[in-house]
Amino acid sequence: MITKKNIIHLIPTLGVGGAEKVILHICKNYDKEKYKITVIYWLDSEELLDQIKETGVEVIKLTMKKTISFEMVFKLSKILKNISADLLHTHFFDSDLIGFFSSLLCNVPQVIHIHSYPYPIETKHCIRYKIISLFCKKILCVSEIVKDHVIKKTRINPSNVMVIHNGIEIDDIYDSLSNQNILKTRTSFGIAKDAIILGNVGRLIAKKGQKYLIQAMPLVLKKYPNIKLIIVGDGPLKSDLTQLVNSLSLENVVILAGELKNIPVLLNVFDFFIFPSINESLGIAVIEAMAAGKPIIAIKDTGVSELIANNEEGLLINPENENEIADAIIYMIENPVKTKEFGLKAKEKAKMFSAAIMVSKIQNVYDEILS
Repeated sequence: MITKKNIIHLIPTLGVGGAEKVILHICKNYDKEKYKITVIYWLDSEELLDQIKETGVEVIKLTMKKTISFEMVFKLSKILKNISADLLHTHFFDSDLIGFFSSLLCNVPQVIHIHSYPYPIETKHCIRYKIISLFCKKILCVSEIVKDHVIKKTRINPSNVMVIHNGIEIDDIYDSLSNQNILKTRTSFGIAKDAIILGNVGRLIAKKGQKYLIQAMPLVLKKYPNIKLIIVGDGPLKSDLTQLVNSLSLENVVILAGELKNIPVLLNVFDFFIFPSINESLGIAVIEAMAAGKPIIAIKDTGVSELIANNEEGLLINPENENEIADAIIYMIENPVKTKEFGLKAKEKAKMFSAAIMVSKIQNVYDEILS
């Protein structure tokens, strides 16, 4: 009988961010014959908690007065010893630093996973990462642009850094394909059958660029008055974006839908997917839209460029430019044959970014370290 290896994931929250979704996908797809997974977190953002628990993994919440502290290190170290941890996989800087000290105290190998770009590495963090990198077994980055950024900023040994692209549950997208679902969703938003639906999914923060997408709508409406824009997500800019919609008299055009759970169904309602994020590590939402066969409009020279080739799976444009967004939308409306080709190519390419493939690559890293 194979002795299972105990893998610990340490992350601040179980919210709806990309890193948290990666952990959820790992919990759904890991080899249960070879590993036992435990997820440890400490902040109150817990939107994915129930879904992670449903996979059968153990979840532990630490109660802390202060995040980065000796108390945190000792509490984590005690858990690592009690469950005989074989490997610690950390996500985000606080986890990386706490995990670094605990891994040394417990002699447990550490894997660091960097999810964001540009990574907020201050000078003091660069020094810390340089030290941590000397001891951790591997640093995983979600894209080449993240890898290049981290190496440049911290000057760590490139041989210790590797790229494993994020993946999604592609079958969830396929299972949502239904004319009945699409009609029901259109009706729920009060959208006419002949309307062209533009979609965006993302947290409402400045770097996601929804402001420029909204500002592009009046330019598109001049030629095509039957468009609707659905923006799915929540965040600190919701009030500002609502005011922008009102100031442009777009109340009947732009729908700020908030945080929704039925993303796969919504993706299938969209005609085009527009992702104007200015700085993006990879873009899980883009992969999901690709799997749904949607033509993509996104920003060049970001992590999305590793998913979308310009004029192949969609169009890549310059950042912070409502005119280019409008031009790209109009091009897709006026070139339906080409646009359909974009969507078909996107759907095929999305197969390369499945959660199963991502988890398999991560497990290969575990096996290499633990062999």
